[in-house]
Amino acid sequence: MLKKTFDWYRLVDIEPNSATIDRRTRTARDIVCDFMGSSSEYSDGVDATAGLASPSGWKWPLIFSCAVGVIAGFDNRRVGQSAPITARIINGIRAHDSAFPSEISENGLELRACGAVVLGELLQQCDGESPSAAACTLAAVLHSGLGVRPPVTERYLAQMLSELGVYASSTLHKGGLSRREPEALSDMDGLESHELEYSDVLRGIVRQSRIDREELNILWWMFAGASISTGRPLPEMSDGAAAFACAVELSRMCLVPPVASLEALVKRAFESGRKPKSTTKMVSLEELTREWDDSLLKTPDEKSSRLAARYPALLPLSWVVERVRESGGTSGWMEDFERITGMSATDRTARFADWAVQILRELVAIRLVPEGQA
Repeated sequence: MLKKTFDWYRLVDIEPNSATIDRRTRTARDIVCDFMGSSSEYSDGVDATAGLASPSGWKWPLIFSCAVGVIAGFDNRRVGQSAPITARIINGIRAHDSAFPSEISENGLELRACGAVVLGELLQQCDGESPSAAACTLAAVLHSGLGVRPPVTERYLAQMLSELGVYASSTLHKGGLSRREPEALSDMDGLESHELEYSDVLRGIVRQSRIDREELNILWWMFAGASISTGRPLPEMSDGAAAFACAVELSRMCLVPPVASLEALVKRAFESGRKPKSTTKMVSLEELTREWDDSLLKTPDEKSSRLAARYPALLPLSWVVERVRESGGTSGWMEDFERITGMSATDRTARFADWAVQILRELVAIRLVPEGQA
């Protein structure tokens, strides 16, 4: 995404000069290589991490913190002066521009623009019809973080976040299609002549079986129209509980990354058999949580808890689930939520189905985060 440096830097300076853009581009290149765990010479459009396509090769804590800063802002409420990612970007810029100020109060927008270029370039480095697992993980986290945030009014910031979101969605879409691409096993002559190993054939059979099982599980779940967690028909559950159940249960049945149509399936599962008023009603997050019941919140997940606690701006509803679960449903979480996410629990409203999609996005992102990086 180095080609976007000029466009995205306009949120700092509407008419940046060429020297500044060149310096910020060099900074982004340096940070991309660092985040990918590569000391190789950087080359535009070429993966500098040959052998590091696995998500475990990337520096995820820094990358996730960078995503928080880009999406929610670099400030002392979310990503402050003492954060490692703040120091990394500032030092990276100062390596090419010694006059760059070191105080976050003076350079918050600069850090946001530079961080966005870095994240976009990380996606682009693994671009193609079959994105790497690392690229899909980053795309899912961005897709989650950008989900139900309130619209941005500043022109160039809105443009930057919108374009970054489009790249993330495209990467996930390609990853979902690639995940479900069947392997060609029709050339049995190759097997008989030992050009194909039996283990390769077995892996292909297992892969196809998982693809088929995903489709069947989701098809029968949609047909049944009942929650696995509660055993109750979805239309008989409260709107908030049904939205939660649809998202959680479909997120467990799907392969990751999911196909783009899964979000439409979540909406359809929620809306099927429900009164029209429930499908169009706009509710706040605080109103949504009133309808969550203990049967849906009773099973904590250690990985989800850790990630939600560290990155609430990227996983806002997961953070709320943990707080509601811990507090027994009291509403004292709302002030903390606004402070650490930049979102209002009462002013930001959406349809129940849209909240369900957000829950799905967060759970998919959590599943894709490598073990040991939570």
